[in-house]
Amino acid sequence: MSERFTERLVYALEDSFQSLRPFLKYLCVMGIGFHIAYFLVNQGEDVDEFLILRVLSILTLSLFGLTPLLEKTGFRKFVPVCIFTGLLFTLPFFSTYVLLQTNIQYPGSTSVISSLQLQFSLSVFFIVLLIPHALLTLCGATFSIALAFLVFTFVNPASMNLGLVKSFFFQLSPFWTFVMLASFFYQRNREVLELEKNRAMTAIGSNVAHELRTPLLGIRSRIGAVVDILPELVDSYKRTNPSDQGRKLSDRKLELLRTTCEDIRDETIFAGTLIDMFLVNLSDRSTQSEEFVYFNAKDAIDEAVRRYPYLSSVERKLVKVSTNEDFVIHGSKHLFVHVIFNLLKNSLFYAQKNSDPQVHIIVNGRDRIKKVIEVWDNGPGIPRKELSKVFKRFYTTHPIGGSGIGLSFSSSVVENLGGQILIDSVVGKSTTVKMIFG
Repeated sequence: MSERFTERLVYALEDSFQSLRPFLKYLCVMGIGFHIAYFLVNQGEDVDEFLILRVLSILTLSLFGLTPLLEKTGFRKFVPVCIFTGLLFTLPFFSTYVLLQTNIQYPGSTSVISSLQLQFSLSVFFIVLLIPHALLTLCGATFSIALAFLVFTFVNPASMNLGLVKSFFFQLSPFWTFVMLASFFYQRNREVLELEKNRAMTAIGSNVAHELRTPLLGIRSRIGAVVDILPELVDSYKRTNPSDQGRKLSDRKLELLRTTCEDIRDETIFAGTLIDMFLVNLSDRSTQSEEFVYFNAKDAIDEAVRRYPYLSSVERKLVKVSTNEDFVIHGSKHLFVHVIFNLLKNSLFYAQKNSDPQVHIIVNGRDRIKKVIEVWDNGPGIPRKELSKVFKRFYTTHPIGGSGIGLSFSSSVVENLGGQILIDSVVGKSTTVKMIFG
């Protein structure tokens, strides 16, 4: 349960970070500008009593502008957490603490208090606009405000009283309630729009898939008939041309004719399977257990590598398969082969952006607990901001012809096979897709 909660929290932070990314530079400039303007307006006055907080806020905001550089360091995993924490510090925490401190120092100054109340309200409002997760917004803002109360109590133990707390919440609770409700409905509307978009794309994809099934079934039926009568036709042809010199077609060409027809039949069967698989993916139905068989991982990968429609013989030579130790998988072999197809398609496309393209498929079944299949390429890698989205349905970074269902489908198939699929990528170096079965 705790692991699932942690995964959701990490995903929410990563998603929030991606939503914040376009605004980080503006927040940096506006935030630092706000504090500098304060110093300029109050020059010649006594040192600001919130100087330490303002300096910390400036340093934190500076990190927002340095985000691209921070992501290239070894701490890139913690960048979303740091940015989120920094945002809470520079907005709700700072404004809450300043408002509390000012309340006890200038109790009769209505204009000052009103100004700070507006600053507090705007800080919470910005949090709602910038962070797309309502629950994360509520928890984060509540925690930062509570922390401000604790720090204020520690600094001013004699000044903290129940009346101050009541006054604070009485003045700001209406706006706080409005902001939280607005955040909930905004997030709900965002989710509904995303759901409707997926439903529309699902309906279109389903209709196209159903339309393709009819001509494929026709081709399959006719080529099946050709395959059935072809041996008799070839035998008759040989008997009417007993002389090798008079025969117009050599044995090699006759064999090629036979294998070509069989390949066409097999590919139409496979294409029909892919359409069925596509429809299963769209409808979120799991693969039927009666389709499951036991098969060797190495055999399925060899079949996928052999049958993949390479663009050239050079492209075929890029793919290397190595096996530390084979292992058995229980599931749909056809769907697993298509998973390898998807991964090969991506790896070949991106590997060829390298001057020395390489694609390696590694089967490692030595571990008794975890069996791993890795598909590695030395392409340009996937930016961290994309990694959390690549398994989303209809999401694609492919510039041409990307449907956004390949990795989504691959993930669901591997899960149905009792495994999980992970991606590890280093920008500018390589990408590794791992299928782990245990």
